[in-house]
Amino acid sequence: MCKNSEKPNKLTLLSIILIVMLTFNIMPITAKAETLNNVSSNNQSSTVKIGDSLVTPEKGWKRFENANSNIKYVGAFVAGGEITYSTLPLSVAGETKVEFKFSGTKLRLIGAK
Repeated sequence: MCKNSEKPNKLTLLSIILIVMLTFNIMPITAKAETLNNVSSNNQSSTVKIGDSLVTPEKGWKRFENANSNIKYVGAFVAGGEITYSTLPLSVAGETKVEFKFSGTKLRLIGAK
């Protein structure tokens, strides 16, 4: 049985996390909105709000649809799923992964839960 004095307290755990973060130069990054419900790290003028449809890419972004030939679907993806966001509705049946090459500084994946 552990006595109360043997259990690590919150301050000890926070201290350990802080030391690890500083040692390995790990900094948390958060996206903050200038106004309520805006979804963007710098709140550009074309920023959508939570719940809005993102019909066209926001300023500074390129969009690649899921039917793009450079995106490789590996595993049990089944065409013709119930959820359609663009040209290729998919459903998942088992272990799957999506492969693509990326070169850039920003990546945003938009999809269903």
